[in-house]
Amino acid sequence: MRNQNIDMGWQFNYGFPGGFPDPSGENTTREVNLPHDYMIESRVKEDAPARASSGFYTEGVAYYTKKIMIPKEWENDDIYLNFDGVMMNATIDINGSKAALQHNGYTPFSVDITRLVYFGRENSVTVTVNPSMQPNSRWYTGAGIFRSVELMHCPKLHIAGSGIFGYTKDIEFDSEGKALRAFIRTEIRVQNDTLENSERISSPQDTEHMTRLPFFSA
Repeated sequence: MRNQNIDMGWQFNYGFPGGFPDPSGENTTREVNLPHDYMIESRVKEDAPARASSGFYTEGVAYYTKKIMIPKEWENDDIYLNFDGVMMNATIDINGSKAALQHNGYTPFSVDITRLVYFGRENSVTVTVNPSMQPNSRWYTGAGIFRSVELMHCPKLHIAGSGIFGYTKDIEFDSEGKALRAFIRTEIRVQNDTLENSERISSPQDTEHMTRLPFFSA
């Protein structure tokens, strides 16, 4: 897997993408770098629906756009956008087609954009944010892409997102109750996006294998 940070150089604007232009004729689009919170930039109002919980801010819908280059060499790979957090009700569009909808503003999420991109060309990413359903929290949440975004490509046979899990299976103690060693078990989930069967990478016996880690005392 290869991850590329794409936090720099997003185009930001208020409202919905493709909506009616500003009657004044003023172009409000500006360049921002992530992380970005546009709610903190707005004015406060005494009659804000969430009142003190939101800091009396009332900012609504806005969107971000960015051009990303997808090299021709990635044509046999899966392409993902990984978002660490977007507040909130985020719609992700790739080249004008909806790719995902993520309601929760605090949850990191990944979007498979493979079927929507053009290889060897620049592609358009649009992230629309809608925190206008107020009140929606007991504290100030902010609004926008408030954490990093990464472009990722990987082989079609790869470790799935959040596919590595480890935990302490057991701990051995001596007769005095002192910990001697711990048994750590790990699990890996593999994702196959090809049309071919793949050889098993482990046997059923391997899934029960545990590594002994000794405890060291000072």
